[in-house]
Amino acid sequence: MSVQAAVTSGAGDVALGCAYALDSGQTSFLNPHSGQRTGPPEARLPLLTAGQDRFPRLSIDLRQVRSLARAVFVLYSSSGTAVTWAGALLISTQAGSRIDVPLEPAPAAVALAAVTLYQVEGEIVLRAERDPATSPREACMNFGYHTIAWLDDAHVVS
Repeated sequence: MSVQAAVTSGAGDVALGCAYALDSGQTSFLNPHSGQRTGPPEARLPLLTAGQDRFPRLSIDLRQVRSLARAVFVLYSSSGTAVTWAGALLISTQAGSRIDVPLEPAPAAVALAAVTLYQVEGEIVLRAERDPATSPREACMNFGYHTIAWLDDAHVVS
């Protein structure tokens, strides 16, 4: 499954990150701007992979979906300035299924918890949130990711 942040060029330095909780209880935040490209970082076969096509992208290996309990996809300004959100989060599968989640009418903010994902008995449930926050850390905390160890408001201890 692929998640892309299709935002207008006028939005500035928008990045896409993902807080996740595994069924083992492990939690973290995948932040490609900190150099972390896979999650979990020590996994031989990563569940999450970050990349860049036309837009920032995160991929989830659906063969391992039962090990993923939940996730929240967070858009944020890597410079820490408020962004007027315009565009959409594009979620698609290899089979051609696609969901586009418009970012409007989310208010301007440094970070935006755009979509949550829950895995229920191997099935994926997505919910549009569009919840503004002052940082990626706050966006994650607002959705119950309290056990992630943070260096600052945007970077985790890896």
